[in-house]
Amino acid sequence: LSSAMRLRLLLISIVILVSLTPSLVMAAVVIEAEANNDNAGGATNSFSFNAPVGTNLLVVCVIFNPDSESISGITYNTVALTQRLTADHATQNQSVEAWTLTAPATGANTLTATFSASLESMVQAYALSGANQTTPVDATSTGETAAASTQSLSVTTNVANDLLIDCQGQ
Repeated sequence: LSSAMRLRLLLISIVILVSLTPSLVMAAVVIEAEANNDNAGGATNSFSFNAPVGTNLLVVCVIFNPDSESISGITYNTVALTQRLTADHATQNQSVEAWTLTAPATGANTLTATFSASLESMVQAYALSGANQTTPVDATSTGETAAASTQSLSVTTNVANDLLIDCQGQ
């Protein structure tokens, strides 16, 4: 991301709690792979992401500078993801969104975020194993604060051993 985007005085945070698969009582949700891609401008942010064998949930965080633009969709291996949460700060011109896909194709496939117009963006992708396929997202929370402050969010979980994923823009 550009230095202007990194120097914003706003910190937006989205927290997603990924539920444990019920049959894996003693197991945990595990991050098997992660990657990110910065795009200085364009109507798409696209890159190859490798989901290892055993991956059963893909979580994607997108940070972008919208004027009036939005994300029109995200695909992995041409399969549409589901939007889970969004946080906007209009005066700082920044948005953060979280999207998921259960049972994604494994191996190297194209991950594409499509926007309504050309803009600066960063996409972060996480391949998880052990996630609940029926209700993969247990709880969510959003918050924002000045960069000089400490970020604090409260989230109540419903399932023990949830995995916390923080999608953050600044």
